[in-house]
Amino acid sequence: MRCSTGASVTLFHVTPEGEENGGAFYLQGVLRVLESLGLRVETKVGEGEIVSSILKEAYEGSYDLLVLGTRIGNLREAFLTNSVTSQVLSQVDRPVLILHIRPPS
Repeated sequence: MRCSTGASVTLFHVTPEGEENGGAFYLQGVLRVLESLGLRVETKVGEGEIVSSILKEAYEGSYDLLVLGTRIGNLREAFLTNSVTSQVLSQVDRPVLILHIRPPS
């Protein structure tokens, strides 16, 4: 994929301030999968308020596409609950792909 598009991926996980960071472990699994597809991958981990951290990284990184993972079952529910997904979607100025993810077991 990378050979034909030159694509690279930045994985970014935000942990709320004061909470244990389990995101770095999760990102390593995703990193291995993407690298096996031939993509150049960078991981970043942030701490603090989730929505503002995502938006700051999105703008500073000048990404072409944001991919958000959500555990909420459907998009309608995500908007009704004022989720991170709905807050980012309402404030970002670039395309967003939303993926439903299952919590690690």
